[in-house]
Amino acid sequence: MRRVVTGALLVALVVSAAGGCVSHRVEVRPLMPTDRMVVVGPVKAHLRDGSTVVYPPGVVVTMMVGTLRGAGTRYNYALTDATPVESVPVEMVVGMERFETEVNRTATTVQSAAVVFGAAFVIVGVVLAIAWQGH
Repeated sequence: MRRVVTGALLVALVVSAAGGCVSHRVEVRPLMPTDRMVVVGPVKAHLRDGSTVVYPPGVVVTMMVGTLRGAGTRYNYALTDATPVESVPVEMVVGMERFETEVNRTATTVQSAAVVFGAAFVIVGVVLAIAWQGH
């Protein structure tokens, strides 16, 4: 009996501890190059020739020199060829976008609360089952 109680409480504890759910989504935002700009995080630059340059760690825009600088990968229009790139002339860029991960606080709170309440119901159920068997 004691093993059943200990096991149920351990399961409830693990479920409630793992229940720290975080709900998030990726937002895509347009980006306009300015005189000097550093973007930390993923950036995609669309070029006049139909190719795309992806900068996973981010990019530095240097307008004085007229370039995008950063460790990126340039993909052709068909996405069949990828080559590393260090800089791209700004005049070749027709559009840029950055990607941000945002936490949905409402969904995170609701999901975490549901898991905690579920674990509490398991604990209450175990306690009631033990009390019922004792009578």
